[in-house]
Amino acid sequence: AMLSPCGPRACPICGPGLALCAGQRSRIVALTVVIANRTFSFFTKTPPTSYLIRQELGLEKGSTEPGTLFVGTLTREQVEKIAKIKHEDAHLKHVPFGGLCKTILGSAASMGVAYEGDMFADFGPRTRPKKQKEELFL
Repeated sequence: AMLSPCGPRACPICGPGLALCAGQRSRIVALTVVIANRTFSFFTKTPPTSYLIRQELGLEKGSTEPGTLFVGTLTREQVEKIAKIKHEDAHLKHVPFGGLCKTILGSAASMGVAYEGDMFADFGPRTRPKKQKEELFL
């Protein structure tokens, strides 16, 4: 089978791709195949944050009214567990761990999932100072 009329055959691509993902059958793994000049390479990523939050809390879906109707509550340990998984991604390795935890809590809030602690006390203060109103209009 061809991936495209002019592209490479599927069999040489699928075999190594499945082998690369073999140890991660319990999670969704985003697999990106880049094809240029009939060549290919694989990049794996961790599952989406929303998927990891739902798995951690045993939810099928998020809230239909985020901010009003809460469907679960994350603990600090659960947030750190998700952050350790997400920190494996190449594009997130440079992000400080506390900042990554705050990003996960932002995703959780948009799903209608609460946090039992204080985000800034647990994961650090703002990294940038708030802008004053005068600075916004200059």
